[in-house]
Amino acid sequence: YTPAAILSCNPVTITDYRKLLMEIDGVRNAWLEPSRDNTFYYDKESDCFCNPLGDVIDKDCFHKIELNGLYHVFLEMEKENGEEPTEERKIEILREVNDLLAAHRNLCEDFEDVTILCTQKIGLCADVEVYPGVDPDGVYAEIARRLRDFIAPSVRFYSLQTMLEKGKTIEEIYAGRPYLLNPDPSTKGKIKYKSYGFIDTEELEQIPRRREIHISDLYTVIHEVEGVATVRDLCLKGDDIENCNNPNDCIDQAIWRIHLLENCLPSLDVKDIEINLFSSGGRLTVNEAKIRRELGSYHKSRLGDPFLDSKPPLGLYRDDLS
Repeated sequence: YTPAAILSCNPVTITDYRKLLMEIDGVRNAWLEPSRDNTFYYDKESDCFCNPLGDVIDKDCFHKIELNGLYHVFLEMEKENGEEPTEERKIEILREVNDLLAAHRNLCEDFEDVTILCTQKIGLCADVEVYPGVDPDGVYAEIARRLRDFIAPSVRFYSLQTMLEKGKTIEEIYAGRPYLLNPDPSTKGKIKYKSYGFIDTEELEQIPRRREIHISDLYTVIHEVEGVATVRDLCLKGDDIENCNNPNDCIDQAIWRIHLLENCLPSLDVKDIEINLFSSGGRLTVNEAKIRRELGSYHKSRLGDPFLDSKPPLGLYRDDLS
């Protein structure tokens, strides 16, 4: 048997479930949060469970019980050809998510609901001073990449060999990872191991579900780029909000913290980043169109068996031992 067949197991932790859900086509990221909405009371006098209201709860005969093992699931969708998925596609993804969670849920655990997070578009403008002699195109591209990865990071998938080269043990790589199989039409009905690859646990846990953006963090991100001397000015644009019921702009330039709309994730496209670079000689010229083409966007893709598993070593036939 191969390592994938032997070491794979059901998801155990919240991070394991996040990895599992990202194996679904169309899911860019996923988060699970424990539900705190389920509180019951045990009535000692009546010897039954109930949900009393008002001041009755304060009576000594009621014992408060909070249910554990229930989770809220939040999904970030992948864009299809640069566009948000259709409602029909979202329904298909939700059905697949519910089926996958039901097939892999642990004992005494369940999932209360699944929410597809909407997109709140963010634009950014900045005046940045750089040191003399730096490559303006290179600095501009690095600033744009880091800002995009900070505001709307992508989860990276790796091959088995790459994970081993990162110093991960074979047990760590397959921990909490189910053995996902599917019929492959190209192999005439044979079962084939399918996956987008392996996710580094440490990297994934550093991508929280962002509910606010701190302006000071954006200054830090830009300052960390090699060649940047100082950030003269920085502002955010938030008038164009997609797929949200509340179209009001929640971005106030006078505050240092931006609260995102409920159940929304920030989206920062490279074309919505405008950076003016300056040096001691004045404003620098950059090829923005070329930089935007080169940065592009990251999309996950299926990997074949050789990148997901390793074959058992072949034995050596010995005539003298037959």
